[in-house]
Amino acid sequence: YQRRVRGKLNITGAMRRIYSERSNSRLGWQILNFYKGFTPAVVGVIPFAALELGLSKEFTERYKNWRKTTPGFAPLFCIGMASSFVAMGATYPFRLVTCQLQAYTGPEKDRLNPVSHFLKILNTEGRRGLYRGFWANSLKAVPLLG
Repeated sequence: YQRRVRGKLNITGAMRRIYSERSNSRLGWQILNFYKGFTPAVVGVIPFAALELGLSKEFTERYKNWRKTTPGFAPLFCIGMASSFVAMGATYPFRLVTCQLQAYTGPEKDRLNPVSHFLKILNTEGRRGLYRGFWANSLKAVPLLG
């Protein structure tokens, strides 16, 4: 039973459709259809968090050694913003690949895995292609970084 609301599936209909798709996993479990794109997202988040935390600690320690005092609000805000910006720049290619794979609407047989998609971008557009949209995303995120 799938009820349509203004030409679109409701949440149960969408869940049934996702579950009923043929699973591409080695195990053949259809429940894994709900987790497509999970791995590249996690692979992108863990290095970002590790870099951001490590850089924030390092910058704070350097500030303490330089000024011989604990940083106040403004220096901590700048330290947080700088460490987040560097971490975002280092992990942006992961986010780009993840977003493009999640937005893919073509046939399932033509879907690339994350590594193949990364290499395709690198071969067709070069290193600059991996950072397409970086400045727009970083300007959008600046108020959230500190």
